[in-house]
Amino acid sequence: MRNKLIYCLLSCCFLVAHNVIGQPTSGNSRLKQRAHQKQLVETDYATTENKAFLVHVYANENKAFVYEAHHWFLDLKDPEGNPINQADIKLTGYLKANPEKVFPYIPPVFSLCNEGRYIIGFVEARQSGPWVLNVEIEHQEVKDAFTQEIVIPRRVYGSGE
Repeated sequence: MRNKLIYCLLSCCFLVAHNVIGQPTSGNSRLKQRAHQKQLVETDYATTENKAFLVHVYANENKAFVYEAHHWFLDLKDPEGNPINQADIKLTGYLKANPEKVFPYIPPVFSLCNEGRYIIGFVEARQSGPWVLNVEIEHQEVKDAFTQEIVIPRRVYGSGE
């Protein structure tokens, strides 16, 4: 009888926790959902150094500003345009004008969905300007890398953004 009671209590706790965790309750959930739904065209992609992968790095809604927390996303495909999931991705980066200032994000880069989309977690740059990202990708014993320059501007208030 005692075991049945414990089992029922644990089951109820699990169901409540499952329903709470499954609910989109924050703005971040909506941002991730919009990034997940973002449609990219082939011209948005660049090839890696050895042409093993197609890649595209972007901020949600392309509105990343200095001193504002946001996420970056990486779309990854094979040369035929098929999404690649479960790749091992390592990212390092620095401010182009001062390489001692490293790209501020919460590692690791991890898969967001099954469409080849990965999240670069919680970026809050403290300096505007061009940043250089060095990304190493490994998938099924294929290794390649790419370097991309991104610009994180200051928000200009009153500009309609």
